[in-house]
Amino acid sequence: MKRPADVELTIDEVVLHGFPDGARALFSDVLKQALLRELGSPRLQRSLVHGGDVRYVDGGPVRFPAAGTPHDLGGAVARSVSRSLLTATKPPGGRVR
Repeated sequence: MKRPADVELTIDEVVLHGFPDGARALFSDVLKQALLRELGSPRLQRSLVHGGDVRYVDGGPVRFPAAGTPHDLGGAVARSVSRSLLTATKPPGGRVR
């Protein structure tokens, strides 16, 4: 079995509007777990191996329903980061399968 690519991820800032302080810690924990799942996906692993070093990606804004939970938001942010990484590491003129 192939060893997964080593990934170092630094998140400089996450801005949350409308969440109580107590939900922020839960969101942080959920985001970490969701990012681990996303970064470990075979598609993203292949893209990272072929895409080289990525210094910066902007995950962009994540629109989120008011009734959502920190769990839902953590997953949505992780998917946004994953999509941004896939775009940043996509080979020119190609796509990652």
